[in-house]
Amino acid sequence: MLVFPFALAALLGAALVRVPRLPAREPTVPLLLAAALAVVLVLDAVLGEVDPLDYRIALLLPILFFGSNLARAAERVRLAELAWWSLTAYVVATAALAWFAPPPAFVRGRADLVRLDFSGSLVAHAGLCTIHLVATLARLAAHRGALVRFGHGGLALLAGAMVLATGTRTALAALFLSFAFDFAASRPSRPRRRILVYATGLCAAIGLYSISVSDDFVERLFFGSGADWSSGRLASQLFWLLLALERPWGSGFGAVRERLRDGRPSLDGTNHLEWPHNEPLRFFVEAGVVGLFFVGLLVGWLVRRTLRAARCERDEERRALLSAIAADMITQCLFQNYFNNIYYATTLCTLLVVLIEQAERRDETTRAPAHARAPLSNPAPAT
Repeated sequence: MLVFPFALAALLGAALVRVPRLPAREPTVPLLLAAALAVVLVLDAVLGEVDPLDYRIALLLPILFFGSNLARAAERVRLAELAWWSLTAYVVATAALAWFAPPPAFVRGRADLVRLDFSGSLVAHAGLCTIHLVATLARLAAHRGALVRFGHGGLALLAGAMVLATGTRTALAALFLSFAFDFAASRPSRPRRRILVYATGLCAAIGLYSISVSDDFVERLFFGSGADWSSGRLASQLFWLLLALERPWGSGFGAVRERLRDGRPSLDGTNHLEWPHNEPLRFFVEAGVVGLFFVGLLVGWLVRRTLRAARCERDEERRALLSAIAADMITQCLFQNYFNNIYYATTLCTLLVVLIEQAERRDETTRAPAHARAPLSNPAPAT
């Protein structure tokens, strides 16, 4: 909790030292987000429920304000490739650990539904592997060498297997959404062929994994009864929604965690209360209508900028990474607790913002007249 904010501050500080004067590209939205968070803080202070740890969402604000500085400072870094290699190391290491008998601490679920988690969060582990899978498929399509394509194909299968081993259906939704973003950003002649390739590859991967490794994912996805597989999420979400409607200005940031601190109370004798697994609902419960406005504006703004950047991004790998990170954010916001895992969310949102800023800057440079694009230099002395 202490190391991450200091590391983030050091990163921003280095960027500001390198590029000290660069205004935010769209400052209005970050200002609105900061104002909304200040209103929530005042409301929480009135309730006497202020805990600084519950305001870790504020870590995202400086990234939004100074994203242009970060992007300009890192313009010589091949960021997409660095991210891909980092994710490759993670996927290969966790796959090797899974192959050579994972420690009991990494095994989740029951005996009839074993799920592997190497990050402390099933959805975070699945999200990282999903992002790597989408980026690797883009690299596979971009390279022509047989050996390179074979290696990337093997890495894609490895990442896909790790996703399926988590048994997390959210990852499947993120895959479909990232492909949809990619289709929306591609040239009109490409989507039909890509849809066929992606659909065939996904079905083949799930079938091969189910036959050769485990059918837990397919069982959980298609055939399991509610009594066997459901977590009672809908009943919990109804409870939280009714609580939010009773307190439209919120119960205070951290209210969900406080209510579940002593365990999960029974709701109806069958289901037990659990996290909302929906970020708009959680922010509505904890921060009221202002919190709902905050998370809607934050996610909506990032998605709009992602789609715009993806349309002008000509590099397949960078566009795939943009689509995958945004898709992971949306699906985890809808079906999980994305911003509650704030270090995961902040890291990926930082990468997303920098990729967006760099794509927009390259597009502006390309559209600018030739004389405006020329680098500044000392004029030659008159003769």
